[in-house]
Amino acid sequence: DHSDDHSDDGSDDDSDDHSDDGSDDGSDDGNQCIIDSNYDYSGYDISYDDVSGSDDCCDGCYATQGCAAWTFSSDQWGDVRCYYKSSKAGRTYSQGMTSGYLPNNDLIRNTTSMLRGAAKVA
Repeated sequence: DHSDDHSDDGSDDDSDDHSDDGSDDGSDDGNQCIIDSNYDYSGYDISYDDVSGSDDCCDGCYATQGCAAWTFSSDQWGDVRCYYKSSKAGRTYSQGMTSGYLPNNDLIRNTTSMLRGAAKVA
């Protein structure tokens, strides 16, 4: 059992290396968002998630069908959320807010997979 635990520790080290270069795992590889500091994307909400920090918003957007952008919100009541958006058209300056959006290639893929998913259901 101890040797198994030791090999698990080794795999944790590998996953750390893996997250640095991102070349081994396609799902981590593509999740890059363009960060838009001090901007809020108002409107166009699809859904939201309670998160631990703004770093979770990019992955959450990739996992949300039709998501093109997101805004991270932390309020005085302690709610920490990512709001997933179908568009960043409502972009407005807002000191202290953090938003982000998917690069064009990934946006097309996310939207296409949404359409493909709808076709499968139909």
